Amino acid sequence: MAVIADRYPEIAVTVADKNPNKIYASNTNQLPMYESGLYQTVKQRVGDNLNLSANIDTAIADSNCVFISVNTPAK
Repeated sequence: MAVIADRYPEIAVTVADKNPNKIYASNTNQLPMYESGLYQTVKQRVGDNLNLSANIDTAIADSNCVFISVNTPAK
């Protein structure tokens, strides 16, 4: 979602997670996941057109399109 926000700055993107600790970590300097270049992209877009929220109901209600992501096993 960070890449969509980066490539399409005219689109408002909200990332919601039921775990508020992940949202808090993402709003600080401790992203709860690693992907090369992700930290820089998130930091550039947060507060602009990338929003992070622990309020899933509101995020869905305010959306035109919803992507659902689930954990992927390592193997």
